[in-house]
Amino acid sequence: MKIVVLTNNDLTGNLIFSELFNALGINIEAVFFSKSPVKKKDNVVAAALSLLKRMDVRYWLFLVVTNGFFSIYSNLTSFFRLTPAFGPLRDLKALSLVRNVKLFSSINFNDKETKEILRALEPDLLLIRVSTILDAEILSIPKLGTWCVHSSLLPAYGGIAGEFQALREGRLSLGSTVFKVTVKLDEGPPLAQVAFESDPKASLFWHIVENNRRAGQLLSEMVSNLALGNPPDKPLLNQGLEPSYYSWPDASQVDEFLATRRPLLGFFNFLLLLAASMRIVRPKFR
Repeated sequence: MKIVVLTNNDLTGNLIFSELFNALGINIEAVFFSKSPVKKKDNVVAAALSLLKRMDVRYWLFLVVTNGFFSIYSNLTSFFRLTPAFGPLRDLKALSLVRNVKLFSSINFNDKETKEILRALEPDLLLIRVSTILDAEILSIPKLGTWCVHSSLLPAYGGIAGEFQALREGRLSLGSTVFKVTVKLDEGPPLAQVAFESDPKASLFWHIVENNRRAGQLLSEMVSNLALGNPPDKPLLNQGLEPSYYSWPDASQVDEFLATRRPLLGFFNFLLLLAASMRIVRPKFR
């Protein structure tokens, strides 16, 4: 079964899709990285400044620090051809280079060039975690459809920053959902979910790493089963959860989160992530 991945080149996308290299029965034909997390912004600095206007500055700094350090790690790993895994960190670009998987980058996944490449690759399944809303034409290319990974137990905490919002509201269980992408936004059915208990002593960053690590394992298992002819058939874990949708965290939401006595990152985590980005220490984030 032929797989193509479309992802933002950030910490979470790398954690999730790196697990596919352990999946059985599939061939990863290509990985497409978004040049920017913000539509129509091809400069990373411009994109980051654009995001600052949409959220509280404390959450923005959290994103800049964590993804900035991850970018250092990724560039060092790929440039020096180092092992793609280091502690909990994974580098999708380095894995692709080791396995001779084609790498592409795009400012707009709906552009003509990306569609032509995808048609030539003839994927059976398209796997995505991107900021772009894909159009009907690109969704028609993969034979078995398109799956997306979302960091919450849908229909709860749709939108952005699922772990943050769930912890802010005191949820004891967090998780991720793999759902089928349809032309109509947010109407694709959930296919499978994974959940774990939150840790009252751990930072938001630890919960994000743990959630996306588990999501990657779930996705790898799902595509292996699909390659064997077994579609997803496990019961969903979202019983009793009401639909909800959130945008980027604002100041009042960050205040509420910090009132739970959890840090976004924490000073010790900051030092560990800095050391890990330069491959000095294999961290265990809490």
